[in-house]
Amino acid sequence: MNRLFVFLLLLIAGCSVNQNPFSQNRASAYQFPQNRFLSGIEFFSLDEHHVRVEIKIPGRQLAFLPDLDGEKPRRRFVIRASFYSEFKRRKPVIITPIIIESADTDESIEFIARLKIPLSLGHEGLLKIEARDLQNKKGVIFYKNLSRKTIDSDLDFRVQQKGISNFQGWIKEGIPVQISFWDSTQTEFTLSEFPKFKQLPIPPFSLNDSPKESFQAVSQTNINQASLDSLVINKEKNLRVSSSKHPENGLILSVVEQDFPSFLNEEEAFESHLFLMQKKEKQNNTSKNITEFWAMIGLNSLQILSIEKAWSDRIKQTNMLFTAYILGWRTDRGMIYTIFGAPNTVYNNGKAEEWNYISSKGKPPLTFRFERCSNIFSQEEYCLVRKSEYATYWFKAIETWRNGTPYTYE
Repeated sequence: MNRLFVFLLLLIAGCSVNQNPFSQNRASAYQFPQNRFLSGIEFFSLDEHHVRVEIKIPGRQLAFLPDLDGEKPRRRFVIRASFYSEFKRRKPVIITPIIIESADTDESIEFIARLKIPLSLGHEGLLKIEARDLQNKKGVIFYKNLSRKTIDSDLDFRVQQKGISNFQGWIKEGIPVQISFWDSTQTEFTLSEFPKFKQLPIPPFSLNDSPKESFQAVSQTNINQASLDSLVINKEKNLRVSSSKHPENGLILSVVEQDFPSFLNEEEAFESHLFLMQKKEKQNNTSKNITEFWAMIGLNSLQILSIEKAWSDRIKQTNMLFTAYILGWRTDRGMIYTIFGAPNTVYNNGKAEEWNYISSKGKPPLTFRFERCSNIFSQEEYCLVRKSEYATYWFKAIETWRNGTPYTYE
């Protein structure tokens, strides 16, 4: 009996330390500024059955640091990756760990770890990457939903701008971009142009259907690989690069201004404040002047400078985190992040994402649920599950902003 009791205790203890990526908090992905432990992670297809992951580590992270005796030991990093096919919780595919060791004191060097992930066409799953410094025991865990459900999807293209790999889904106008396809025998492509999406998300308490955007291309051009090697776009728009075999699919890129992720222009800045305005204030402010709006509701010049900086910072953060075919602040997640700030905990199972805001004053947690709502432009779009009970929280947050204070759930 005693042995059985001890066995059960050990079993429970083992389960408690088991890292289940589907139930772990991923809030670090939504903190800003982002963790600079890694300088970038890129994903692109190698062939019909594998995806390449390249993890970049700044040289300064691997630079020699003096030890207690004055010596400079080598820095060592270990990169571990696990892949959960089809988002199933069964035992994942474990990728052979990679150890990176510092070679010299040159902090300009960028070390790259390359992983080969088994992911065939028509499948998807969750990738978990852990990078850890073996000297100071610090590390970071990164999660990424990878999907090849759609033939010739964004994973099948590689994008570089200014010689730097780009995996965010947006490129800056006026700067040459190089686009390559995993299948080198494919040399003919179609470049489709779509209008920029300007629709504002409706408040979280509204049960009305969100207005639908049109996904019809306004123009199509045949283009070859040589032209994709140095493509320059001089206007804000959405683009789709497709192979001639599957013109209905492809790589979606949002072309943004060079000042991105800050406010792109005065009109864009003004529209972001519509969340805070009452109907009459929208109608009366014909000049679309932000300072005029804040002054109209009673804030002085110092208060306006302070609140406007806080608001602009939130918008910049959402643009960095959520921009794809639509600017980040115009998405459902961007709207909630802008008004309520970064969530305390985030859980994602590949099909839905749950944000929790924890009160420091003992109030019940505030929870927002976003369900995956893929479209032809994005397989990683998440739509808010709206509820009428959010109205109280929303108007409280809006009132706080209008009083000149950035809102946080307390």
